[in-house]
Amino acid sequence: MDRGLNDRSITLRIGIMCYGTIFPSWQAWAIRYLLQVPGVEIALLIEDVTDGPPIKANLETHPVADNKPAASASSVAQLKVFYWRLMERSRQWKMPKKMLWRLYLRLSNKLNTPQCDAHADLSSELRGVPVRKCRVTRRGYSEYFLDEDVEAIRACNLDVILRFAFNIVRGEILDTATHGVWSYHHDDHMKYRGSPPGFWEIYQDDPWSGAILQRLTDKLDDGVVIHHDKFKTCKHSYSENRNQLYMGTAKWPAIACRAILAGVGASRIFIQLPASKAPIYRAPDNAQMLIYLARLFLHKLNKSAVELFKRKRGDDLNWHVGIIPQPVDQLLFRNTPLDVKWLKQAPGTFLADPFLLTKDGINYLFVEEYFHKTGKGHLSVIETQDFEAFSSPKIVLDRPFHLSYPCVFEYQGGYYCVPEQHQSGKVVLYEIQAFPYGWVERATLLADCPGVDPTLFEHDGRWWMFLTRQDEGDESALMLYHAESPFGPWSAHPENPVSTARYRLRPAGPLFYWRGRFIRPAQNGTQRYGGSLVLHEILTITPTEYQERYFDEMTPRPYWQTPDGLHTFVEAGSRCVIDANRVIH
Repeated sequence: MDRGLNDRSITLRIGIMCYGTIFPSWQAWAIRYLLQVPGVEIALLIEDVTDGPPIKANLETHPVADNKPAASASSVAQLKVFYWRLMERSRQWKMPKKMLWRLYLRLSNKLNTPQCDAHADLSSELRGVPVRKCRVTRRGYSEYFLDEDVEAIRACNLDVILRFAFNIVRGEILDTATHGVWSYHHDDHMKYRGSPPGFWEIYQDDPWSGAILQRLTDKLDDGVVIHHDKFKTCKHSYSENRNQLYMGTAKWPAIACRAILAGVGASRIFIQLPASKAPIYRAPDNAQMLIYLARLFLHKLNKSAVELFKRKRGDDLNWHVGIIPQPVDQLLFRNTPLDVKWLKQAPGTFLADPFLLTKDGINYLFVEEYFHKTGKGHLSVIETQDFEAFSSPKIVLDRPFHLSYPCVFEYQGGYYCVPEQHQSGKVVLYEIQAFPYGWVERATLLADCPGVDPTLFEHDGRWWMFLTRQDEGDESALMLYHAESPFGPWSAHPENPVSTARYRLRPAGPLFYWRGRFIRPAQNGTQRYGGSLVLHEILTITPTEYQERYFDEMTPRPYWQTPDGLHTFVEAGSRCVIDANRVIH
């Protein structure tokens, strides 16, 4: 049986290797994301005091926020971090051949400190968490914990230790937590080992910058990969490239913990890749810095020229429908990059809002086909047997007003669709009489209702419909209706609007079950229209009660040909169907 989040007795106990309760911003967000996962608790702080003052008490607890010692503990932690950095910098400044690199770092940080380097004090979030102060012994580049510290940490029964302190740790500490010690490497470790993170990709003109979260082993650069992905290299700015690597990976430990709690098999979470044979890089010398600065100047010049001469068209939308040949697990708890097969579309058009029906061994994708010239969409169908070869889109429904979001379903041997046609001012049910053609208007489900993205489904013997309303702000209130059959009559839920999580509630595809959880996809428009998907778990749905909660988020991948938005998702067993956007400027 899967060990799932619905089992309230399951808890993941997390230990954090740290220098205190003050963290760089990206680490603070990683901890905050962990704290948002039901079933996760921060159970121990493993504080690195190797270069600090003598230890007065080895086991402490962070005081509550209104206690005076809390401020003192934060100040001491700041001083220790400052001292450690000062000592390291003093050693580095003795190397003249690295002088340009050090000057460059100091100047760039003064001009624009990246978000990932800002400091956050988590003393309030971590108050009451036990602290184990640890010193390590150094053997070459490796650090080993003292036996008494290993046994004390083992006694805490941790499931995961997240490394935000110490250096190359080895020895028994790696086996004290059930799922080991997790550590980041902010580069593609199969290409670049060493440091500085995100630098050599710009130097080598590499279009992609990678990062991994790994479970450490005693073998250097040969950990078990938990999560890895890649980002488009910001060649014009080292600060921006490093910032996207750090901030873009902050959520990975939370994603992995969700996977463990949901019972996803270890083979899907922990992957042993071949040992890396990549060269080990160090901070660049002065000659390399001169080459780097010249290349950086050219990249900045190129970026400025593109911005100056490109055609200004605003944020035109260019949606594409894609097939992901992997199950939903890979989108929720991914640890490998996702490849998408994008459907071809005619010039001057885009395809969006895919829905899927299968009949007699043929898969039918019903989509919105939008024409830029007319500014209006109609509904089309695309046929495929194997999700490799696809027919051209063929029109199935056209009206004087805009049509989109073809919510299709089967009921008592017939096939039906409730599309979005908010410009008509009503929600209408169509019957598909000569499948997939011959659409006939069968019933008006809601009159005087400019419904946006109506989504019908059957659950517990009743029919339900989610939508938002164009006249009330299509992203401001989620409405729920129910009926005995899809033909109605439909009754409004007494708790309407059932959600007002602004910009995170508009329907984004059919509901689906995943490992016993009832999931409702919704559009996330907090950053831009259709920027990503937010998944909500429905906890209660009856004619008198409704309750849902945030479950997870799906985001477009930066290496897709359409990396700027994701606003429809269809779960289809061993594969998924999506639409994603590329903004045209």
